[in-house]
Amino acid sequence: MEKSKHIRITDIEGYVLPSQPPIPVIVCNLENGKTFILYSVPYEIVIALSTITHEGEKIKNPTGRSSIFDLLSLLSSELENTIGRRIRKIVIDYLDPDLMVYGASVYIDVEGAVIVKKMIPSHALFLAQLFNVPMYVSEDLVFIQESMLRDEESEEF
Repeated sequence: MEKSKHIRITDIEGYVLPSQPPIPVIVCNLENGKTFILYSVPYEIVIALSTITHEGEKIKNPTGRSSIFDLLSLLSSELENTIGRRIRKIVIDYLDPDLMVYGASVYIDVEGAVIVKKMIPSHALFLAQLFNVPMYVSEDLVFIQESMLRDEESEEF
């Protein structure tokens, strides 16, 4: 089987869709002009992304409680030399067909060897955004998501 090509993610934006209940999402803008969307991501990550991207309106934290993502954002300049410089790239590259959840691979340099850790995509994207690490998504996953959206739209008619 041929290995899937990757499309570079040029920008990510966290939103909360105004539905009932509200749905936190991360929109990945791709270099080919398309988008890839992660739905029902942790609310805390969307809040933290709105803080570190400094674009648009900052999303308010309804509980007032800080999360680990807030702490990492606060300490990002200190962590850049220890954690940030070791992360080479992240790739959203897997869809679990039973659970319908995505997976990401994080490429980490450990003493000259690159190890790959599987991670929750929203967490991987947060780290990539925090430390300015290249982000990618599998071309196959973009195609699958587009197909699923087309199928949903055709069912509505």
